[in-house]
Amino acid sequence: MTDFRNASSENLTSGGLTSGGLASEGLASSGNRSTTSISKDSLACDTESVSKHPLVIGHIQVRPDRMEVTIRVRSEQFAYTNNRIIEEVLSHFPSLGMHACRNHKGRLFADVMCHTSVPHLLEHMVVDGQTRRAQKEDRIFTGTTQWSREDPLVALVVFSYEDDLVALEVLNHCVTLLNTILLASIEADVTINRRNNNDSAHL
Repeated sequence: MTDFRNASSENLTSGGLTSGGLASEGLASSGNRSTTSISKDSLACDTESVSKHPLVIGHIQVRPDRMEVTIRVRSEQFAYTNNRIIEEVLSHFPSLGMHACRNHKGRLFADVMCHTSVPHLLEHMVVDGQTRRAQKEDRIFTGTTQWSREDPLVALVVFSYEDDLVALEVLNHCVTLLNTILLASIEADVTINRRNNNDSAHL
């Protein structure tokens, strides 16, 4: 069993969002569902190329009031956000920065989103995605993220949900989108470095 770190400004963050607007904190109840385990093999994915993805869904625990998702980050270069990543994510989720978020710099996700963990970013994307599809206008969605004690590239992302199937669909969509953005960001860095090296060689 993976041991995850206790709360701190760097490895555990939490926030929430209502479908009617800005977030309020507190975990929403999801009814009388039983606990279910889901492996990554049961999710729609290209198993041949999954090892190349920056983020991989490891295990999903569906509880009556929340989903607990283990996320593996392929390497350190994909572990944290930067301005380029956030700019691209905001083009898909423009209200992300206004999420309530308990962190070491303030009360909004905007206070840390350009220099936070990628799993934490994923958490807020999933919360936002569910908010857009909520059946109840005043529905509250919340989440937390923390790194594993045993593996610095494994994180536990926990979020509340209204409909488990919708939550899984949103999760898959957000992971796929984030993987595309992360790979594009690395490719952009490589291109810039190559151009700078070529310029230096001609000086």
